[in-house]
Amino acid sequence: MVVAAYEAAAGWPLVASRRAVLREQAQAVLATGRPVEWVAARAAEMPAKNWTDLLVHCQKSPVPVPGAASPAAAPFRRENCPLPGHGAFPADACSECEVDAIRRETRRVDFDPQALIRQMRKKTADAAAARRGR
Repeated sequence: MVVAAYEAAAGWPLVASRRAVLREQAQAVLATGRPVEWVAARAAEMPAKNWTDLLVHCQKSPVPVPGAASPAAAPFRRENCPLPGHGAFPADACSECEVDAIRRETRRVDFDPQALIRQMRKKTADAAAARRGR
């Protein structure tokens, strides 16, 4: 239904590879509990705006999800992410923070810059001592 909504809005059928990507993205969004009608409506909005990532569009869509609690009914106000440059994402669901966390996880955790500096200084001193000893 989601892929069909995208194709109807685009006015042409998708190539098989793009259809598969859109189907995977739709399954990921639907796995979060969003109604299929809501996801299909978001997919139908994408061709007019030249958007290709359903996950990002659904995440940033201002259209309320049917059945979700309205902001007025929420028992507390969700604070925006306090980090500069992260935009107005809720603090507990900031996509920029998620990207930063992935970057931190993929970095080498055993890297010690001070140890590298000590090692370079020692090599420089050893090379200088070797030159003097010649």
